[in-house]
Amino acid sequence: MGIRSKMTESASMNEVTSFVENERQAHVSRLIEKWARVPEIGSGIRAMDDRRATNLAILLESQTRYMSRLSEAQYSSAFASTPENMIRLVRLAYPNSIRDKLNNKGLLVA
Repeated sequence: MGIRSKMTESASMNEVTSFVENERQAHVSRLIEKWARVPEIGSGIRAMDDRRATNLAILLESQTRYMSRLSEAQYSSAFASTPENMIRLVRLAYPNSIRDKLNNKGLLVA
């Protein structure tokens, strides 16, 4: 194997590496655009610097893919979402969510 063939092989590897990197960057850009459209996190992801937004978008996509593969039985066992637990959660969470609207006697303020 001569020097000329090694140089040609090296040049083609650089082209492949460049192509793969461009494809990855395009994929990451699409993910960031996708998650920026979600109302709850869109403004936050737009305000982040590129590196953090990239990492967050990849993480969210990975988590979404994992959660979509769970069956109902796996989901309920992983999160222990029995009806009793859901009632407890609502009983605990709802008063905390409206706490700022309650006066000192526990009555709703308009």
